[in-house]
Amino acid sequence: MMASRSNHPDLTSPDVLKAALGQTQPATVIGLMSGTSADAVDACAVILAPDAEAGRVMTSVLGAISLPIPEDLAGRLFALMENKAVPVSEICMLNKKIGNWFADAAHQLMQGLNLTPDDVLCIGSHGQTVSHLPDDGSTLQLGEAAYIAEKTGVSVVSNFRSRDMAAGGQGAPLVPFSDLLLFGRQQGFGRLIQNIGGIANVTVLPPSDVNQAPFAFDTGPGNMLIDGAMQRLFNQSCDKDGEIAGVGQVDEELLQALMAHPYYEQMPPKSCGREAFGRTYLEELLEQFPRVHKENILATLTKHTALSIVNAYDLFVRPELSYHEMVVCGGGAFNPTLMSHLKHAAEGSGLSVVTTQAFNLDCKLKEAI
Repeated sequence: MMASRSNHPDLTSPDVLKAALGQTQPATVIGLMSGTSADAVDACAVILAPDAEAGRVMTSVLGAISLPIPEDLAGRLFALMENKAVPVSEICMLNKKIGNWFADAAHQLMQGLNLTPDDVLCIGSHGQTVSHLPDDGSTLQLGEAAYIAEKTGVSVVSNFRSRDMAAGGQGAPLVPFSDLLLFGRQQGFGRLIQNIGGIANVTVLPPSDVNQAPFAFDTGPGNMLIDGAMQRLFNQSCDKDGEIAGVGQVDEELLQALMAHPYYEQMPPKSCGREAFGRTYLEELLEQFPRVHKENILATLTKHTALSIVNAYDLFVRPELSYHEMVVCGGGAFNPTLMSHLKHAAEGSGLSVVTTQAFNLDCKLKEAI
């Protein structure tokens, strides 16, 4: 998910926090999230307990499921996401089918936890992004919320990204706001909340004694290029436990070519997706570097993700303020090779690295929460 700091209220202002924490009693809500990898939708039921005094929301996860994308839907969805020409009728049908996929996840979760519609305050559904064009101020998510509401009997909140784009943002207003409420701010201690999904994005939480609001932006590809290379070269969906990257050698010429992508020099607020780092970009790289062994390609792509994250801090975050801790979540947190590269790069910048598990937040479920 991407976030913006343009045309939005100061997230740290008392009025905004008061509005967010206006639900004084704990409430059970369900979050539905499918990111740029589009391999599964995560459904998480969580009790949110506002703590106005601390300026935070405390969370208690009741349960979660990850519902894989139906096989017949996957091919049709990726054809659309990779900009292959499809008729409008196909987009219309996909909107319904993705809505039903999300609805099934929420319904199965409620059944497994014995939750009735009266038990759940609302369901938040991000939808499945199929096109994101921030420079043109447009974005498209499929997954009709009406099907979710009809199947579960619960009110559904959706279209977060479109509303943010309409307000001049980059398309994900929930990221910095929720990170502020989940992690809070500390005096003299700055945190960087780093999600590594298909795309990697960071929320910057300045120390509480610094007069600067939190902000967020996409640092670049997270697992997208790694997963794409695994599918293309190894016919596997991902590099489980970073095993293949771990046995490969980093190719410096390929690494330099990756780090030369113009996105990395672009000033925040900014966001990206498959349009910049999808299959077309990967195929161009593979054609440009046919001599590089496939294990070495994986090793290089994995190190590239880590370097692009820390370089973004050095370019756009650390020149202004000092930050002390990187908190990692998302699928990338489960890749030991990627995490090793990330910790090594962060050490040179004086950052300690932990995962959201240190805050009792499941790395995989944080975005759904």
